[in-house]
Amino acid sequence: MGNSIRAWIFRFLVVIAMGLFIASWFIPWWECAIPYIAGWIHIRPWGLEFNLGFYESYASQAVMPAFMAPAMWTYFGLAILGYIASMFVKEKEIKIFKLKFKLNQFLVLLIGLSWIIAGLAATLLAAVQTGNYFNTPLIGHNVVDLGGHYEADTYSKFLPGYYLIYASGLVALITAHFYNKLLGHKTEK
Repeated sequence: MGNSIRAWIFRFLVVIAMGLFIASWFIPWWECAIPYIAGWIHIRPWGLEFNLGFYESYASQAVMPAFMAPAMWTYFGLAILGYIASMFVKEKEIKIFKLKFKLNQFLVLLIGLSWIIAGLAATLLAAVQTGNYFNTPLIGHNVVDLGGHYEADTYSKFLPGYYLIYASGLVALITAHFYNKLLGHKTEK
């Protein structure tokens, strides 16, 4: 790719996409807060985290499949390697169906698109799962029965990590889309 100013602009944009990706990975995506017991449930890319004190058995019903955490951490590692590789591999051209991409461009495109798809899939899964979990809405307020004569309000919402998924994916897609213009390559018509 070289050391031209254009190549460094591309690398800078990739670093921004990668930084947003890392931030979206470590900042929780969704929260269900239960003020009555000072408890919460968070959705993260690799599964659920919760702090419900005496009521933790309620959340144990909503755990993710065992393969989820290792699969998502593997995805994270491969995505970071892909971002790093995209900044330094030679500009080898690859062809997928009738579309031509530079390898750098394709790696950034693939990671950005797959992260957006992961965010959408997580939203759909969470919407179904939270509905099954004491009829808690994905966004909003609900009252849950804690057993006996005890009820508690729950408040659920998306957190900044969720929105960073789309920011990261969008930066990656825009960077990949304008790759040829960024590096001054002529595009075939």
